[in-house]
Amino acid sequence: MKERQPNKKRLPVSLSLSLTLRAVSALLCALMLFALVPHAGAAAAYTKATYEDVKNSTTEEMRKQIEELRGLLDETKESLARAEEIRATAAEKREIYLTMQALYEDSLKYMEGELILLEKEADDIAVKIASLEVEYGKSYEDFLRLIKMSYEEGEANYIDIILGATDLSDLLSRIERVSSMMKYSEKVMNRLSDEKAELSEQYDARLAKAKEQSDRIEVYEGKQRELEEWQAANEAELSAIEGEIEKLVAESEHYTDRTDVLDAEFQKMVDELEAEENKKRAEAAERARQAAIAAAEKRRLEEEAARLKAIEEAARNQGFLWPLPNSCRTVSSQFGMRLHPVYGKYQMHYGVDLPGPKGTPVYASKDGKVTIAKYHVSYGYYILIDHINGTSTLYAHLDTGSLRVKAGDTVKRGQQIAGIGTTGVSTGYHLHFEVRVNGECVDPLKYAMAPANLVIW
Repeated sequence: MKERQPNKKRLPVSLSLSLTLRAVSALLCALMLFALVPHAGAAAAYTKATYEDVKNSTTEEMRKQIEELRGLLDETKESLARAEEIRATAAEKREIYLTMQALYEDSLKYMEGELILLEKEADDIAVKIASLEVEYGKSYEDFLRLIKMSYEEGEANYIDIILGATDLSDLLSRIERVSSMMKYSEKVMNRLSDEKAELSEQYDARLAKAKEQSDRIEVYEGKQRELEEWQAANEAELSAIEGEIEKLVAESEHYTDRTDVLDAEFQKMVDELEAEENKKRAEAAERARQAAIAAAEKRRLEEEAARLKAIEEAARNQGFLWPLPNSCRTVSSQFGMRLHPVYGKYQMHYGVDLPGPKGTPVYASKDGKVTIAKYHVSYGYYILIDHINGTSTLYAHLDTGSLRVKAGDTVKRGQQIAGIGTTGVSTGYHLHFEVRVNGECVDPLKYAMAPANLVIW
C-alpha cells in the first residue's frame, strides 16, 4: 500500500458559473446520502473472547481433570481393543478345535468300522480253518487206516485181492484201484494242508491289520483327549477374557460418563465467563463505534468541505474532477496488466477501481454529453460521457436503479450521475473509472485530480 500525491496535470476546457452551483447541490445531496448510509469506518467491531481470555485457576484445574480422564479413557479403549483381538483369536481357536474334534470323531468311527470288518473276516477265516482241520483229520484217519491195513494184513490182503480176481483184466484193475486209493488219500490231505496254510496266512494278515487299526484308534483317541485338554484351556482363557472385557467396558462407561459431566460443567463455566467478557467488550466496542461515527462524521464534513473547495479550484484549473467524494481515496486496482479477480488470468485493466459503500455518489468528472447509460454484461450498469475535446470518461458497476442520466443528457462537472454498486462482473462495491483520449484508454490517475494522501493497494 502506498500514498500518492494528486497529479498536477490538467486539460483546460471552458467552464460556466453554473458548475459551482451544481457542485454545491451535489454536495448537499451527498451529505444527505451519507446521513442515511453508515460510514465504512464508523462501525467498530470487537474480537470475541476465547478460553485463553477468561481462564482461571478453577477452570484450569477442571480442564486438567478432564484431560486426565480422557487419558484414562483412551488407555481403557486401547486395552479393550487388545482384549477384543485376543477374544477373536480365542474364538477362532475354538472353531478350529471343534472342526478337528469332528474330524477325529469321523475318523474314529471309520476306523472302528474297519476294525469290526477285519475282526469279522478273521472270525470267518477261523471258522473255515476249523472246518478244514475237521476234514483234514477225517482224511488223515482214512489214510492211516489204509496204511494200517497195508501193514497189519500184509501181503495176504493183497494176495486175497489179487487171487480174488476172475481174470487178468480184473487183476490189473484191482491192483490199480488199490494204488489209486492210496494216491487219492495223499492228494486230499495235501490239498487240505495247503488250504489250511493259505487260510492261516490270511488269518494272520487280518489279525495284523486289526492290530494296526487298533493302534491307530488308540493314537487318535490320544489326540482327541489332547484336543479336549487344549479346548478346555482355551475355554478357560476365553472366559477370563470375557470377564476382563466386561470390566474394561464398565471402566470405559464410567470414564465416559464422568468426562461428559465434567465437560458439561466446564463448558457451562467457560460460556458464562466468555458471555460476561463479551458483554464488556461489546459495550466498549459500542462506545468506540459511537466515537468512531462521530469522528467519521466530522472527518466526512471536513472532506466534503475540502471537496467543495477542490471543485471550485477545479473549475478554475479546468482539470478532470475526482469522480467520488474525497473520503473515497483508495485505489484497489490500478490501470494496466493484472490477474483478473474473477477470470483468474492476466489481462489488461483499462481503468482504476475505487471502492466505496453501496450508493456512494458518483460525479461527472467533466462537462460533457452522455452517450451511453445502460447495462452491460461485464461493466454492469455504466455511463459513458463524451467531453467533446477528444476525451471521454466511463463509470461502471453502478448500483441498480441509481442512474440519474440517460443517453443524450448534458452533464456538468461535479454533477451526481449515479451511485456505487457491484453490478456486472464485480467482486464488491466499487466504481470502475476510465479516461479515454482519442478513443484510447489512459491511466486515470494521470488526469483526474485525486484527493490528498491517495492510498493505492
